[in-house]
Amino acid sequence: MLCYLRSSGGAYLDVRGGALVPGGDQASYDSLLLMDGFDPVSRGVAADPVMKSETQITLRTVERELIAPAADPIGGWRIAVSPGPDALAQLGGEVYRIFKMGGYKSEPLKDGDRVVLRFTTSGENPTPHWLSMGANGLTLNPVEVPKESETFELYSPVDLADFSSEYNDITDTLSGTIHLTGPTLPGGHTIAFESPDAPDLFPPQSVVITDQHALYYLPLSEAARALTPCDPREITVRAHYPATGETLENPAVLQGDRALFMTMRVRRARQAKSKLPIFKGKPVIEIIASVDLDPSAARLNPEALPLAVTLSTADPVFKNFEQTGSRVAFDRPIKLTFSIQQPDEDTPTTCHMIQANFTLEGKQRHAQFAARISHKGIAMDVQ
Repeated sequence: MLCYLRSSGGAYLDVRGGALVPGGDQASYDSLLLMDGFDPVSRGVAADPVMKSETQITLRTVERELIAPAADPIGGWRIAVSPGPDALAQLGGEVYRIFKMGGYKSEPLKDGDRVVLRFTTSGENPTPHWLSMGANGLTLNPVEVPKESETFELYSPVDLADFSSEYNDITDTLSGTIHLTGPTLPGGHTIAFESPDAPDLFPPQSVVITDQHALYYLPLSEAARALTPCDPREITVRAHYPATGETLENPAVLQGDRALFMTMRVRRARQAKSKLPIFKGKPVIEIIASVDLDPSAARLNPEALPLAVTLSTADPVFKNFEQTGSRVAFDRPIKLTFSIQQPDEDTPTTCHMIQANFTLEGKQRHAQFAARISHKGIAMDVQ
């Protein structure tokens, strides 16, 4: 079984440089250990895969190299890795006996159990040695009764199962949920994010999660904020879990600052008629529109409503642009009036921007709404 061993001081045991050494307070790929029951007759893996208290075991790396005590030239013992995979183990050499603290013989071991590992040297009346985390690192301590420094917690590995990613219009960030295959371990888990095809829009960054189903919120770059609904980008978001090497990818669409909890729609449109036929030209369309709250705005903090919004545009296609009202709520839209010239029938559809300025959660926002204009009319806030 793959497992982690965590010392009473909070450090996971890592395999590095050919030895078992104290690691960090988070489980890493180096912390992965292979613990198997030991059959002394076949000198191989026991038939019963269930780890139980007071049974003999071997420890190996994920490459199946044995992790065993070795005499230190300056005295004592060090915990070393035997070169070569699938080396045979033998009593008095590479075999430990594991005990659950406060447990009974043959009790199955489970995540979070406090265990001690005893190594018995060969020869007559051997002194028991216990795997120990001391001031000088990992060693074997020749004592009759193990102490706190000889106690470790046993955990099964946790992997990255899935994650979601999308633009969050409330926080103006890239956000989603991270799902692990099991409960989080002590120290939490680092998840690294990047976009392999758009690092200019979403720079590499990481989060530490402490829940099996955790939410994350990551900022976008200034280049991402320069995007608009008229010029969106689909990017790949990659989540990497270094502890196991698992990597997953999801697409996400970026459109700059988008307040999807607000909608902009046409209420009425009519063709204005000139009183002087001599000035007839392209038809002028007078538009009455409104900014409303979408039902998704229920996600907002109620204290943020009504929301003060200032509408503006620098696009000359919008004439006589005026706003009536300054605050939007579920029962209070903001009225907007402007006029446009109707394009010729053979003119391609064009996209134009209207900006909504407001402050949400202490952050100044400049959200954008798209208006697509063709000879058939105008479509606003196209998703």
